[in-house]
Amino acid sequence: MRYYKRILFLYLSISVVFALLVEGVFLFSNISTQKKSYEDSLASVSRQFCENTDFYLATGIQCATLIKSSDSAARYLQKSGSVQYNRLLLFRYLQTVYGAAPGRLNAIAISTFEDDYVIRTDGTGYISNFLDRFNMTSSQLEKVLDSFQPGYISQTAFLTVTAPNGGKQYIMALSEPTIYSVSLYVFISYTEDQLFEQNLLGGGEGCALFYNDEIIAAVGDYTNDQFAAYDKGNAPRSLNVREIGSSSDGFRYLFVAKAPHLFTLSLWLIIGLGLVLLACLILIMVTLARRMYLPIRELLYLSGSEYESDEFAFLKQRMISLFENIDSMSHSLTQYDGLVENALYFDLLNGNMTEGKFSDALTRFLPGGEQGPFVVALLRYNQSSPSQPDFSQDMIYFLKQKVDLYLSPIMENRDFAKKVDLSFDTIALILSCADTAALAAEINEALLMAESEYKLDFTASIGTQETTLLNLPRSYREAQNGLETGQLADRKVITRGAPANLDAVYFPINTEQAILRALSRDKEDAWKSIIEDIVSTNETKRQITVSALATLFTVCLRRICDALQQNPETLFGDSLTRLASEVTFQDLKLTVFNLFGTFSEKIRQDDKKPNPSAVKKMLEFIEENYNRDISLSDLATHLGLSKNYVSTLFKTAVGSNFKDYLNNARFRKACQLFQENPGRKIKDVAEAVGCNKDILARLFIRYIGILPSDYQERLLKK
Repeated sequence: MRYYKRILFLYLSISVVFALLVEGVFLFSNISTQKKSYEDSLASVSRQFCENTDFYLATGIQCATLIKSSDSAARYLQKSGSVQYNRLLLFRYLQTVYGAAPGRLNAIAISTFEDDYVIRTDGTGYISNFLDRFNMTSSQLEKVLDSFQPGYISQTAFLTVTAPNGGKQYIMALSEPTIYSVSLYVFISYTEDQLFEQNLLGGGEGCALFYNDEIIAAVGDYTNDQFAAYDKGNAPRSLNVREIGSSSDGFRYLFVAKAPHLFTLSLWLIIGLGLVLLACLILIMVTLARRMYLPIRELLYLSGSEYESDEFAFLKQRMISLFENIDSMSHSLTQYDGLVENALYFDLLNGNMTEGKFSDALTRFLPGGEQGPFVVALLRYNQSSPSQPDFSQDMIYFLKQKVDLYLSPIMENRDFAKKVDLSFDTIALILSCADTAALAAEINEALLMAESEYKLDFTASIGTQETTLLNLPRSYREAQNGLETGQLADRKVITRGAPANLDAVYFPINTEQAILRALSRDKEDAWKSIIEDIVSTNETKRQITVSALATLFTVCLRRICDALQQNPETLFGDSLTRLASEVTFQDLKLTVFNLFGTFSEKIRQDDKKPNPSAVKKMLEFIEENYNRDISLSDLATHLGLSKNYVSTLFKTAVGSNFKDYLNNARFRKACQLFQENPGRKIKDVAEAVGCNKDILARLFIRYIGILPSDYQERLLKK
């Protein structure tokens, strides 16, 4: 049940993560919406509340300014004419201002306090009457008057008194300087309801009015001490404190409100829906896990392992076993097909197949359209040589597989080629062949290379050419007779190991390639050592003639000339023709040394001269690939040459190293792109020439001393 638990755990994890993600999104959205709504509402209420109070304060200050600048006040302060008349004029003007004031004012009183007289909006009288009307004491009045400093600027003072109804009453006193060497004092009183719009405040809200950083009035659910603490930044996180300015100098407001409750009804509703969603998802995932596990459970039940603790490991082992069985069956079928095909061709070579049977049986092995002529070549391992040890059949089978490696190039180059195992020491090759002599030479070379590596003795015989596959039994019989008798007039017989055929020189093709590599790398000791081994081997072990070995070296030199595109007559003159006239192996070796030395000197001279073809290919490679991330190694790989050689050749031919030439090519191409489209983005141009913006900037500074952007500006100005 371990796999089932894994599936269930995975699905439950997905359910929980998905539910939490959805829940988080909705909670975040709800909380953000509530917070924004609260912030907007608080901003609106606090702004409206403070603007109303500020308007009432400004109204009182404006009334004081109007009174001070009126003619009635001037007559009253000049004391010209009847004092009673001047007082009456000022009283009427005061009533007019009070009645026209848009704000809510409780009362206004004015006086110079040079005499015992005060003019109020509700009448005139002595100072005692004024104190009673404004609910002030004489000591409070003296304190206010003492707070005003002599001077020529308006001054304001605030005090809070208790109204007859027990409520708070706020008095704003203004000292207005005049040109008559006496100050006019204006007193404006407000009740708490007149100064503050308390109906705008909700639970947990309050506002304090500050003048010159001192609390002069406060309303709401908080005391003056609390407002003072909040003003200093000591408010708890559960409160939202806002400071709001005033249009009147010296005044400001501090509005305090409680933060909203986090767990509202909508939030609890979202949490509940999230839990319901999680429960539904868990139910769905459990059902899905059971349905997905059902086929596995049935499979375990059919295999009798329904109580396996780790069903995944069990199924994995069963699958591995199943694939191994399939591979084994596939290998067996392949072997069976090979055996069937080999048996069919065996019957064909022995003449045991009619035309109808051949057509039916070989349809699966012959795609059709094979064109003759065809020949049969037989290869047999000779055990009769006294120099060879006795091998078991298994060893001979192994050696036949190794010989197949050397025969595979012959078979791959044919339109039709089949190999048939006739016995443990004999194989037949059925090949399409138009030239038996060329085929004999190819088989001869392959057997020479195989014999030189494994020290074995093989005999090969090629039968007559036949136009159809059905006539191959005749070619097979002729090849078989050739193996037995060694004599057959109209076909080639290749025999290795008999004394009559030792005129074939031992010279594997890989030895010639080793000589060519040593010459190209200017390793004189290496190619001389190889030539000495060839001469010594063919002189002492193979016992061939000097002329035969000279012929071999002549052919080898001509092939190397062809590979290096050199004319042997131009390179060697008549030295190559005199090679065949040497009579001793020592003279032959010295002459061959001289000829190959000429080769080595020619290669060294060519290395010092730039190869026009190679230089052209290098420049073409850069021109075609400058917009890619290429290096000197890529160029060397493209040319098939060493990195050091390409570096030297490039600098010799071009006059600069590969990197400088590539950078110059990229710079020139970038200039061309800018000229075609001056408004093109620098990043796009850099990518088009195979570099980035920083490298392109360095290239421009290096070659013309300006940035790409400056180059663009010059083009745009033109």
